[in-house]
Amino acid sequence: MLTQSPLRRSLLAGVAASLLGTAAFANQVQFSDTIPLQTTNWNGTLTIPQFDTNQGVLNFVSVRFETNILGRVGVENTSPNPQTLTATLQATISLQAPGGAPLLTSVPSSPVNPPPLTVFDGTVDFGGTSGYTSPQTAANDVQVVGFPPDGVMTLAQFQGAGSLVFPVAAQGSSFFTGNTGNEASFFELQAGARLVVTYDFTPPKTDCIPATRDVPGSLLLYPRFDNRQNNLTLVTVTNTNCDFTQTGLQLFAGTVDVEFVYIGKYGPGGQVLPCLETNRTRRLTPCDTITVVTRFDNPNVERGFLYVFAKDPQTGQAIVWNHLIGQAMFIGGGDLDEDPARDALNARPFLGIGRQGAPTDRDGDQIRDLDGIEYSEAPEQILIPRFLGQQEGEGGDSFKSRLVLIGLSGGIQFNTIVYILGYNDNEVAFSTQYEFRCWDDPRLSQINGGFTESFLDSTDNAPDEILGANGKESGWIRIDGQIAYSTQDVITDPAIYAVLFERVGPYVVADLPWELCTQPNGDLFPKDLFAEQP
Repeated sequence: MLTQSPLRRSLLAGVAASLLGTAAFANQVQFSDTIPLQTTNWNGTLTIPQFDTNQGVLNFVSVRFETNILGRVGVENTSPNPQTLTATLQATISLQAPGGAPLLTSVPSSPVNPPPLTVFDGTVDFGGTSGYTSPQTAANDVQVVGFPPDGVMTLAQFQGAGSLVFPVAAQGSSFFTGNTGNEASFFELQAGARLVVTYDFTPPKTDCIPATRDVPGSLLLYPRFDNRQNNLTLVTVTNTNCDFTQTGLQLFAGTVDVEFVYIGKYGPGGQVLPCLETNRTRRLTPCDTITVVTRFDNPNVERGFLYVFAKDPQTGQAIVWNHLIGQAMFIGGGDLDEDPARDALNARPFLGIGRQGAPTDRDGDQIRDLDGIEYSEAPEQILIPRFLGQQEGEGGDSFKSRLVLIGLSGGIQFNTIVYILGYNDNEVAFSTQYEFRCWDDPRLSQINGGFTESFLDSTDNAPDEILGANGKESGWIRIDGQIAYSTQDVITDPAIYAVLFERVGPYVVADLPWELCTQPNGDLFPKDLFAEQP
């Protein structure tokens, strides 16, 4: 086992934390820095790394300035006459470009409406009938600027090997309306700020190696099984090798063993499991096929995924056997809340590398490596050509789709963060991240509000889409692995897989996604805290 020093392990926590604040996806990279809430007035700085030109040609920079305030208001009417006052809890927070030029000004504010105040009761306690103290009140504001065309900064300033330091100042600017000068008052105010800089760039041209798809393989990935009540998943594996030549081992030449490996994420009642592994080995003779009902084959787990790989019937070693095809069929129940899929989904095949029958475990670690050496590589990105605007409703008006996500790098000890880029039907983009351990199937609306019908309705959308259903919003999705991390190690750009189960009313359908390019760091399915070494 690979060992690491205490210093190395302590550094990993910092690396993971810094990566969690950095989002990388295709031709965008994003950095952020934060000043937490603190009592005004204050001056500070926000620091952002410059764009590394080794990553490509910088096209555009978006600067997003997020501010927030938190505070209380107190007032005491010291007048012999009743008063009605209103207050505004507010801060003026200014962002300067490196060098001091004004860049953005944000004014988060929140109105506060004390009740009518009676004549002074003789005690300045900001209470009773003549006084008032508000509960904690919060407000937020966002300001965005882009380069080009804004002339305060140039693209050249954003590029280099160093960092950019943006000065920030927060001044309290709260005020009362309706005051006569005969009152005592106070403001307690904190302000914070966050700077998000997104670099849009064109990466250097690299060879995009397409994967071989829709052909028999030596390893089959089944993205989902569902054993919940009223749901059945049938998994089929077929050996397309029909060689009945008798060998000296009393076996036909086309005979192969296959191992089913279930990775369970949710147990009975939705209990979260530590990605439990369950194994079953079966023998397939030439032209043989087997179908199992996963509820009976793996009865202690409700949901997760599985993969099946070919093994030598004599030695039990994983082998090259590019003759396996498979499919999962989903039969749903009557309760709409149980997502009753009624569809079939082909397994995703991975080719064994080498001559037929040769061992695939080249490094002897008992892990199925999707690296182009043992098995064909995992996809670099997942592309889903359509999603419908998510909408809670009854019957046919319900749109509650789920995105199945599988972490293919790291294994059961690693959390994976994926970067998801969505587009509406008029090419308007929105982005988000989602974190999970080994496997998950969140609803699209749980991942980000950008997938909802209400949000899509508010965007600049194409009125003629969907043709024939102009009132319904749609879009498409691009997904890439950002990082995977355990308590001891970090993997950048991890391999992932994803499938959209799209639900419309009582119907749930799915299909394998489109895949873009390949990457060699997929592994099925390590249990160690450290990343697999190449």
